[in-house]
Amino acid sequence: MEQEDGNISTARQILQHGLRRNPNDAHLLQGLGNIELSSGNDVAARRYFRSAIQANPEFPNPHHALGTLEHSRGRIRVATSILKKGLKSCPANHRLHHALGDLYRDAGLFDLAESSYRSGLAHGPNWSRPFAYTALSYLSYEKNRDLDACRNWLRRGLGINNGLHSQGWIALAHLEESEGLIVEAREVYIEAITRYEMILAKKRNLREGQGRQDEKHNMQMSQTSIRPPSNGAKPAIDPVRSGDKWMNVYKSWAQFEDKHGSYRTANDAFSRGTIAFPRDWSLPLQWACLQVKYGMKERARKLFAVACDRAGSSHADPYRLYAEFEMSQKNYSRARSILFLGAQSLSVSSDGGLGNRGDLARLYYTWAICEWHLGDIIRAEVLFDHSLRLTDAGENGSEIRSLILYAIARLEYARGEYLLAQHC
Repeated sequence: MEQEDGNISTARQILQHGLRRNPNDAHLLQGLGNIELSSGNDVAARRYFRSAIQANPEFPNPHHALGTLEHSRGRIRVATSILKKGLKSCPANHRLHHALGDLYRDAGLFDLAESSYRSGLAHGPNWSRPFAYTALSYLSYEKNRDLDACRNWLRRGLGINNGLHSQGWIALAHLEESEGLIVEAREVYIEAITRYEMILAKKRNLREGQGRQDEKHNMQMSQTSIRPPSNGAKPAIDPVRSGDKWMNVYKSWAQFEDKHGSYRTANDAFSRGTIAFPRDWSLPLQWACLQVKYGMKERARKLFAVACDRAGSSHADPYRLYAEFEMSQKNYSRARSILFLGAQSLSVSSDGGLGNRGDLARLYYTWAICEWHLGDIIRAEVLFDHSLRLTDAGENGSEIRSLILYAIARLEYARGEYLLAQHC
């Protein structure tokens, strides 16, 4: 939960505290590996995943995490070895079969990929089947462009678990769009969103009904002078649960409408998504960018402010993008205030703003550019230096580091410091 809220450092500390008590706990090692991976530290992630495998070879998650990491980094032979080794220890794990199928599919070994996906289907629980069916639809498209088979696989997956497999809906809509069937693609999105919002409404009604029953029960207990028992239970969970991927369906729908529909239809898609996910900052942020595109500047400002408010002390991007918008309007003083607020919010968070160092480095880079425009060269230099210190070492931080060094070189050149510019 701390990691999902952006408190990476706090999440890391909790797991490390547990690991000091249980140094061979594979689940804790796996969790630390996931945190390092999300922070861009591949070396530490690999180390934790290997330690987790060594601690408990029959625990499938680290095999899967390490195999998919190596696959994503293009180390195909290493990834294949890890996943096959994992399947020897955990032959009935559907996620390992699926990951091996993805690897074979990317390598063009379609028959082996299909065999792996079907093995995953045979071993997996019912809720996992839509993932396998979606993968088989991708395989049908890549193997021989069999559109009917693609649609059949996807619809088969969407017939399970009340059609809550968000990835399947996105894949089906993308398939129709890629074939130029815009009306059909829009119908897929509307069918998906309507079904999801109906399920949300049912959950909300159930929660409110339970709340009314609890209130009535507590009132009855208070009238008899008996205090209701306290069991330390937490408040009811919001119907939009942690890890809900349906946000991506709303984003995909909004992008589709922006491309094939109109400002109004894209606006409606973002509006419904923002209502469905009242705590998420990324949807109002993308919605603000839509307003900028269509010249709706005041609406954009309101939505940027909503995104910043929702992000709070956990994410730098809303503040940075809001400031960049104001800079594009030549409102550099206003941009400076936004950047200062973002840096201040992140610096006082429990995570120290370092959950994603790359995002914070970009915020300070933008702030330095802003100060340069305002004529405060000394502060710009300090902020560039701070941005560099927050940049990840090695290849992970190479892009932002190059951008910062190039900006510093331009600054030094503008000041007439040609030798310094040359060495940046």
